[in-house]
Amino acid sequence: IPVNMWTWVVAFFVADFMYYVLHRIEHTYRILWALHSVHHSSQDFNLTTPMRMSWLQDYIEWVIFIPMVVIGFDLFQSVVCFVIVSQYQNWLHTEKIGKMGLLDEVVNTPSLHRVHHSSVAQHLDKNFGGILMIWDKLFGTFQPENERVVYGMTKNIHTNNPFKINFIEYKLIWDDVKKCHTFEDK
Repeated sequence: IPVNMWTWVVAFFVADFMYYVLHRIEHTYRILWALHSVHHSSQDFNLTTPMRMSWLQDYIEWVIFIPMVVIGFDLFQSVVCFVIVSQYQNWLHTEKIGKMGLLDEVVNTPSLHRVHHSSVAQHLDKNFGGILMIWDKLFGTFQPENERVVYGMTKNIHTNNPFKINFIEYKLIWDDVKKCHTFEDK
């Protein structure tokens, strides 16, 4: 695929979609949730939350580039588009900005991202979008902020120890595997 103005636009949409897919998979498969849960472990929601990332996440997230490059997008173009989508996330982690009207229907906003970080049952696994909310609307994961949000996880870990935050979910997975009696159950 040649690198030009039109392919930059298409590459952005593809990168945003791939971000949605990766983000949703991180919430679906427990071994990947162990990486992503670090980010969701904070019971506070402020501009330090985006810095709360797993030490191991960089070893996994690069796979998002593979489909784009296989399709034929330039690696540089793929990386730049993914960085744009990723960096957009930083300003979303705030309670200081309320609902943003029509923008809440089109792009990810602090209001929509608060829902994503909520541990309230009806908010779980909602609003995975990077920048565009079209993917959440298409795949039924869109949820506007209609009620009070409670941050954290369904079972909070109650620690600020970075070692525990980064590895506690792996320990919990291992404990569950040890309880299984058959290989199939594991």
